[in-house]
Amino acid sequence: MRHLPIRIALATVAATGFTALAGCGSDDSSTATTTSMSAAASPSVAADAQSILDSIPSPFADAPRPADTYLGSVDGTNAYIAVVVSGDKAVAFVCDGETTWAWPAGSFDNSRFALADPHGTTVDAQLEGSTVTGTVQINGTDHAFTAAPAQTNEGVYRTALDENGQTFTVGWIVREEGGRGLERSATGTLRNAVNISQDDGTDRRQDEQNEQRRCEELERDLADARATLSALQARPREGGNIQMVALAQQRLDRLINAQC
Repeated sequence: MRHLPIRIALATVAATGFTALAGCGSDDSSTATTTSMSAAASPSVAADAQSILDSIPSPFADAPRPADTYLGSVDGTNAYIAVVVSGDKAVAFVCDGETTWAWPAGSFDNSRFALADPHGTTVDAQLEGSTVTGTVQINGTDHAFTAAPAQTNEGVYRTALDENGQTFTVGWIVREEGGRGLERSATGTLRNAVNISQDDGTDRRQDEQNEQRRCEELERDLADARATLSALQARPREGGNIQMVALAQQRLDRLINAQC
């Protein structure tokens, strides 16, 4: 998966309603209010964080990412975290491609981050050199994380989509290791989940003790991977979507090579 641009894979999923993926979209703390490809923050997002949110590119547009963007994994969860810094303010995005979606915002002072959203997600972290380390609280539980500067084909993406009179905010994190994404409405409805990992299925391929179960699980994964890739390919081939499509294709190729 590291040989293809990761953005390819994420872009296709967002274009249509996914049948096999659940999405990372807009939440109450970041409700979009426009029908354009730029997402607007809701009143619950700190006003001084708005410029940072505005700087985060759409996954369906070829736009540069903010310079100070850090990406990592959240320990003990399947979530990724992105931290974007501008001056003495910062915004984070936490998403697991299933149910977790949060955009905590706040201060960056003396190399320390103190971020929060209205629903209890907080980030307490420190920038040391080029690495952000700290904890993110999700549903009342603290989880450690480490985030490093985003590489060429990595990034965080955000935009607003209007469908049938309802606005959804799209949120994606693309890393070399995989992609996480969701779309969320102002009422909290989640859809179009993206959850792709490079090591997907590795443990099952290594476990040959129950071949029948392994083959059955592999068939389900293959069906999911095909549906995911198809949904992503229906999206515009631009921006973060290019990388997400690549991830989805790589995952499918791995599973095909491992099939019984």
